[in-house]
Amino acid sequence: MSDIRANTISDVAGTGPIELTKQSAAKAWAKVSGAAALTGGMNISSVTDNSTGFFTFSFANSFSSQDYSATAASMTSGSRETHCSGNTTSEVSTRSVKVVEGTPVDVSNSLQIHGDLA
Repeated sequence: MSDIRANTISDVAGTGPIELTKQSAAKAWAKVSGAAALTGGMNISSVTDNSTGFFTFSFANSFSSQDYSATAASMTSGSRETHCSGNTTSEVSTRSVKVVEGTPVDVSNSLQIHGDLA
């Protein structure tokens, strides 16, 4: 069995990362603080704080359709729930709420998206 070991894999020109197409790896991911600060991610160009508990993530590279899989999770202790909505080819939104009350709450959360890029 062979091993492939590398420090960097770049595109043909050697100027950027390789394009992930026809693979099942996440095509976008993000980690965001409760204050809408992007603390890590890939293929996310910006995060907009729309209101308490409601963030919109814009993609650097669009998806081929809005039929991708987006999953979000709260990264805060306590009874918090985060879900995705409003999928378009260029963005997705998340909403975070307190489970018992159902009221919006700003919490750190993570987002993973699988699908085909345009």
